[in-house]
Amino acid sequence: MLGLLVKFGVCELIDSYVMKVLLIAFNRPDLTRTVLSRITEAKPDILYVFADGPRLGHHEDIGKCERVREVICERESFINMKVRFQERNMGPLYSVKCALDWYFDQEEEGIIIEDDCLPELSFFHFCEELLSKYGPSENIFMVSGSNFIPDFPMQASYIFSRLALIWGWATWKRSWKKFDASMKEWPNYVSTKDLGYFGKKEKLVYSLINQQYLNPQLRTWGVLWRATFLVNKGLSIIPKRNLVRNMGFGHPDATYHKEYHKVSEVPVEPIDFPLTHPSNISPDAVFDERSLDFYYDEKSSVCS
Repeated sequence: MLGLLVKFGVCELIDSYVMKVLLIAFNRPDLTRTVLSRITEAKPDILYVFADGPRLGHHEDIGKCERVREVICERESFINMKVRFQERNMGPLYSVKCALDWYFDQEEEGIIIEDDCLPELSFFHFCEELLSKYGPSENIFMVSGSNFIPDFPMQASYIFSRLALIWGWATWKRSWKKFDASMKEWPNYVSTKDLGYFGKKEKLVYSLINQQYLNPQLRTWGVLWRATFLVNKGLSIIPKRNLVRNMGFGHPDATYHKEYHKVSEVPVEPIDFPLTHPSNISPDAVFDERSLDFYYDEKSSVCS
């Protein structure tokens, strides 16, 4: 990886850093091919691929899942790859949980990409550097590739946030092991009044998560991760530039994002290296409020 790191001007990473990526796929061969091509460009040292199986009663899934696996296997000669193909469908919650559990049974940190999230190439090196820098920082839970407000003024290359933006992200085993699919700590957390951090968006954040606490049938992995994130008062890292485009909105095989959303049009730009690091580790409440305003102004029912 050293050659690519020098190309991007990253001088703070050590030669021996190993780039590890997890790709999570299902039944969209077109998107999988596009994202896998970008990952191949980044030349990870090892790529883990987890693909869920076809759903019962969805006969079209059989062929689509098979084509996804063919796309993945086409790349085996280009990348050091470990694959796990599920025979039966686990669903969007437990397939992602299983994928991340499987990955972190073997690794301590890594970059996570779902099949509809297309990163800009500098995203990978952004994650590499910050995974290395903040590995010992228990309160920092993740590195995000998304920034819904790319014109937000930042003095450094990134800021800290209380939002868990998961369209292309990176994290550590120490963070993921706290993931709580049962939401057992949610009621205790709510009683602390910490949600007051979100100001006028407090009720929105509460309602989006609490509806899944009340009805386990509605639960999605993304909202459960955000609940875990809040319960543990975790921080995320948000880049100065938006580094990932979500291609899933409006896709005929989308699980949740079947309709257009303006977030899919937020421009993607490379981030400059060497990175400039913030002097303080504290969340930016103004950024968080603006991001929630932007994403939920059209439809606050988006659940993942």
